[in-house]
Amino acid sequence: CIRDRFVTWKIAPPGKGDDPEDRDLRGCIGTFSKQSLKNNLPLYSYISAFEDSRFSPITLKELPQLYCTVSLLQNFESIKDPLDWEVGTHGIETVSYTH
Repeated sequence: CIRDRFVTWKIAPPGKGDDPEDRDLRGCIGTFSKQSLKNNLPLYSYISAFEDSRFSPITLKELPQLYCTVSLLQNFESIKDPLDWEVGTHGIETVSYTH
């Protein structure tokens, strides 16, 4: 059971997209909970495409410009310094405690 997954949609301007740097975020939803990948990948694909509150739902017109990726996260490690990670390379899971 893979615990952590994210489904990300990106959109490229018309006529571009071969270079990932040309693509803009269009939706992204994931989870850190233990759920079956087989059972929940369709759900997270749907949610990231149509229910990410930061974006309007993906439209049929956008389909030719869309790119979808699934990130499966593993091998988490603790860090000693809160700045000991790189944007675009590492994911970060934060935990807060209430006393």
